[in-house]
Amino acid sequence: MRPGMHELFAAATAEAARSLDDATRHDDRPYLREADLDRAFVDALRQHTVERVDARRQRWIPGWDPQPGQIDVLVERTTRETARLRFTAELKWCNDNKVFEALWDVVKMTSATRIPGVEAAYLVYGAPQRYWDRPVECARELFVIPSSKESIISVPQLIDQHLAWWTKYILGDSRGRFGEAPAATALELVAAVDLSVAGKAWQIRTVAAKPVGETVVEFKNGVPLLFP
Repeated sequence: MRPGMHELFAAATAEAARSLDDATRHDDRPYLREADLDRAFVDALRQHTVERVDARRQRWIPGWDPQPGQIDVLVERTTRETARLRFTAELKWCNDNKVFEALWDVVKMTSATRIPGVEAAYLVYGAPQRYWDRPVECARELFVIPSSKESIISVPQLIDQHLAWWTKYILGDSRGRFGEAPAATALELVAAVDLSVAGKAWQIRTVAAKPVGETVVEFKNGVPLLFP
């Protein structure tokens, strides 16, 4: 991780993990839900910034028609006159092995970086350690990143490699559609924090995503048309 980058989301990941760990230790709950991650992460962000933090709000994202739905987390710098979106994030709590859904979220977040003023976009995924040890489909390319390094991937090529699965399990359950995706995407590991959920090993991984260069791959009905 580059010095000076992403400290807010790294700190929030650690704080949210502590909060969720405590929840199952003290409340004797057998499992948590995505809403628990939402609350814990938003509360953690608010502890570490004076900027406005909102959860699950609709925001227009460039290049999507129809729009993909709400953004899970938005951090805005506000003044008396204006509010400027600085950071966005998509969250997922994987009681089932749905780490693969990050392939959709990474396109949504790279698109969000085109919103004027957005400085960084993130994926925050919590899953049992066994899912990280053997991630399904293309989750390894998205989340297994060496510390202090960026991983450059092609999301359109990953989609093309898993097209039958993508069409059935992602497009079949999603209302939004994007017209293009970056030919190359940089992923950077911001945090990987262990926790215990009802006595089982979990980990929350936070990854920053951004497009690399100007080259894009066009999509039609959620399917890549060609590659540069």
